[in-house]
Order: sequence, then structure tokens, then C-alpha cells
Amino acid sequence: MTLYGYPEVYATLLFPEPSLLEEIQEWIDEYLDGPCRSMLDPCCGPATWLMPFAARGIHVGGNDLLPGMIEEAERRLAPFSHELILGDMRRLSFERTPFDVAINFHSSIGHLPDRDAMAVHLTAVREHLRPGGLYFLGICVFDGDEADHEPEVLYESEPLTVPSGGLAAVRYESVCRDPLRSEETIRLLLLTSGVEGCPERLEEEYVLRALGAEAFRTLVDTVGGFDLLAVHQMDTVGRPDLGLFPDCGDVTVVLRRR
Repeated sequence: MTLYGYPEVYATLLFPEPSLLEEIQEWIDEYLDGPCRSMLDPCCGPATWLMPFAARGIHVGGNDLLPGMIEEAERRLAPFSHELILGDMRRLSFERTPFDVAINFHSSIGHLPDRDAMAVHLTAVREHLRPGGLYFLGICVFDGDEADHEPEVLYESEPLTVPSGGLAAVRYESVCRDPLRSEETIRLLLLTSGVEGCPERLEEEYVLRALGAEAFRTLVDTVGGFDLLAVHQMDTVGRPDLGLFPDCGDVTVVLRRR
């Protein structure tokens, strides 16, 4: 049982904040060599990130493994220009391509089993971008020679109203960052009240694949066809571009297709 199995609750709790959306729009305006008319999310969930851009008139494409997420995304995107695919992030198959921008802000690439799978994913995204197109990719960058078992709260929501009824709140914690195993263990706690079909308490742990700074550079070089434009520090005020350096943590990298 996982939060990702409750698309409406997930969308309610993890919809991006307006200030972050505006900041991302500023990044697009800065790095893209023209207007953004189309956007791809290879791990779209219930279209939480695509919705705000679709509402601005941008054609959006979303891909996800879970039928329930695609169904919820279809419901939300119905008034707008869109294409949704049920499938693996390593095997994208959109008909209307190429895209100007691809986005993946929640480190979803870390759900892939190894670096070879990450390379296949990056290749698939590259092939769906036009020359000069951008990929905004959230990753975890850890270096060092020992694991950190100190819990750290990554995100904690207030109780929020679920549109179909009830309240929900969520907390994400990092409970172990292990650079030797290239892994981060995440603990999630979901609390609900009056949400039909959803448990009142749900706890889960899962592991995200992480990379060291040089390992990520090597991955991008191995895939080829991308230039690394910027590395924004997501845990720093103002989310500045400080470049890629060892143990830089949770970042959004900006890749441009050559």
C-alpha cells in the first residue's frame, strides 16, 4: 500500500506551490532559446506539474506506469491540449514530438534500478526533445565514505482538503543517505480523515537511487547529446545555480539537448 495508489490524495498534497512554479517559469525563460509551446513529464503522476502549464496554453505530454494516475491525469487535463501514455519512463512513445521542455522534479529517476536504466531513460527523453530543448531533472547527489542515518524532514504538509471530501496530510523524511550504496531511504507518513477508500494512517519506506557528482557527469557524458547548463540547489534560499559539486544534495539539473 502506497500514497501513489491514491491519485486524488497525492495530487492534493503534492501540487507545486505558485512561487516555485513562477521560479521554474523564469528558468525556462532564461535557458530556453525560444518560447515554450510543449512540455513532457515522463513520470507525470496525476499531472500535478503539467496542469499549471497546460492551463497557460502549453501542449503537455504525460507518461506514467500506473493506470490510476493516468486516469486522474486525463480527468484533470481534459480541457487542455494533451497526450497521455501508460508506460515506463525508459520507453517513451509519444506521437506528437519533439517537445520544447521536459520536467521531472521529484527525483523520480531514483526509482530506476541502476545507472544503466538511468542512461536508457535519459536517452528516451533526449530523443523526445528538439535540439535546444531542456530537461529539468531532480536528482540526489551524495558523496563520501559513510552512511548518514540522521533523520531529516524533507517535506511536511498542513492538513489539506481533498476535493472529493475529507482531509489529508503527509510527511517525508530522509532516514538514511548512503553514498557507498548510492541510495537514499525515504520514510513517508500519510494521515487522513474522512477520505473515502483511503486508510487513516499509512506508513511506507522506499529507496531512491542516488549518484555522486562525478558519477552523474559520467552518466550524462555516456548518454551524450546533452549539455549541463545549470544545477539549482533546491534546499537553499533562492534555489541558486551553484554548479555540480560533491555532496550537493537535492538539486535540479538543467540539461540542454544539442
